[in-house]
Amino acid sequence: MELEEKDIELIDAFYQGTLDPVNAEAFNKRRETDPDFDQKVTDYTRIMKEIKAFGEAEFIDKIKSWEADIVTGKETTKEAKVISLRQVWSIAAAIVLIALPLGYILYNSFAVKQDLYVAYFEPYEDMISSRANEVNLLDKAMESYNQGLYTEAILTFRRFLETNPDHEGAHTYLAISYLANDDAKAAIDILERHYISDTGLYRELTDWYLALAYLRIEQKAKATAILKKIQADHSHIYNMKAISLLDDLD
Repeated sequence: MELEEKDIELIDAFYQGTLDPVNAEAFNKRRETDPDFDQKVTDYTRIMKEIKAFGEAEFIDKIKSWEADIVTGKETTKEAKVISLRQVWSIAAAIVLIALPLGYILYNSFAVKQDLYVAYFEPYEDMISSRANEVNLLDKAMESYNQGLYTEAILTFRRFLETNPDHEGAHTYLAISYLANDDAKAAIDILERHYISDTGLYRELTDWYLALAYLRIEQKAKATAILKKIQADHSHIYNMKAISLLDDLD
């Protein structure tokens, strides 16, 4: 059990993008040589994305009700038959690594919570991958980004930025990757630092994704202020979407 819990912490750190380069390299090598561990990582990532899609509060409430049934010995008609008795916040990881296989979990039993952030957020298309024969770190980061492997993209973008700290595109796509991983605060930290210095396309992307990030953490006033700025700029690539989102916010 202790080993499994360490794996949970390790996989979660990978998912959150907080592994340092040395541990990240060891993590990726283990995935290549240990198929069971690699499957755990895949399952954990899938579950966490489902949690974000369905809404964390609803998921946790559902887990609590299942857990109560198990504690009292009450039979349940729900599809998920067994759930490890752990602290609520780690239950998602426990489902993947400790409880029954993923197939026992019925995602369709949850009602999808569609909010404005979910409705309007979409990762921006790849505009910076090179067409050269030699693939560099930035290309590798964009490859992960294009495949929806945002945690891997985050780690690679960060490595690239260590030696290319002024690359506007890398900062922008790193922030979008954080948003795709539902880490709005990390995205805001990046976007706010580059809000003044970004130019052209990246400035307009920063406008839009910073507004969405503020919306995600329920800072409506800040989101609205940026959206009104976009609305006033008729040439802004997100002008129409900003107008639509402002209408929905009213």
